[in-house]
Amino acid sequence: MGAINRTLLFFYTLFFAAVSIGVILIVAHVIPDRILLNEYQFLSNSWQTGVAAGAVFLLSIHLLLCCFDRKAEKHSSSKDIVLVQGAAGDVQVSMEAIQDMIQRHSTSVNGVREAKVKCSLVPASDDKGERIKADIRITVGQDKRISNITDEINKRVSDGIADVVGVNDFDIVISVQDIVSGVVTKKRRVI
Repeated sequence: MGAINRTLLFFYTLFFAAVSIGVILIVAHVIPDRILLNEYQFLSNSWQTGVAAGAVFLLSIHLLLCCFDRKAEKHSSSKDIVLVQGAAGDVQVSMEAIQDMIQRHSTSVNGVREAKVKCSLVPASDDKGERIKADIRITVGQDKRISNITDEINKRVSDGIADVVGVNDFDIVISVQDIVSGVVTKKRRVI
């Protein structure tokens, strides 16, 4: 469920919490009957009441359909894992580990200044399980052709996932977010 649907669900829940408090107050006879009758007559004679009820109904249907949406991508979290067949049995590899590996391979390519990686599990085209989708957003310099950089990233990431993880069924999407000028000297890190 996306951020917009979560926001809608938040206000939807608050609305029905307020309605339930109102019902409790009515049942406990905290609100006098004459006030209830006056409000009922006002609401029943107002066209805005029908529009508001229709909007709440459409929102209810939308949120209900969001619950059954199976095609949405699941973004990686520490709980997402990929099962890999090993000689001794199944091995669990976290999506976070795969994402870090892809980022290291991407930033090691000459010409790449910065790389941001998001991995997700998407349904396979044959509906048999899920496959890895890597979305790599890079910032490159002007010193090297972009097509050469992206080809090198694609090759290194593909080889890395196939060699280290042992998975051959994955998608790689590379997008260039910024092209910067100037020569950058990479500082060595002491480990």
